[in-house]
Amino acid sequence: MCPDRDELLPGVELVRIAPAEEGALSAEVRVAAGSPLFDGHFPGQPVLPGVAVVGLVVALCRRAFGDVAVKGLERVKLLAPVSPGARLRVSVRRAGSLSRFEVVSGSDGARVASGAIAWE
Repeated sequence: MCPDRDELLPGVELVRIAPAEEGALSAEVRVAAGSPLFDGHFPGQPVLPGVAVVGLVVALCRRAFGDVAVKGLERVKLLAPVSPGARLRVSVRRAGSLSRFEVVSGSDGARVASGAIAWE
């Protein structure tokens, strides 16, 4: 990680994070074109793996709400591909041990993913 950059995952830079209100957050991230997360997924037409999209939501939640263990995922939907260089907006609302999330494309507002994370 570069000292002037804040990486959530390899090649996924936190641009900004702000608590929207108690138990909620709003964040923007940038997925670098050269992120190793694209390696082998897929040659000639790289797409960020769905597990990386969920992983960045988990990383944001841990940063905002504390380092807790993931118990499971609920109703996760991967709705659109994420290409190299994408900017994403992430919204999370936490209610007890469940965090509902939505990820949208920063360029066109298309929904990329949604679902919920259950915490221990």
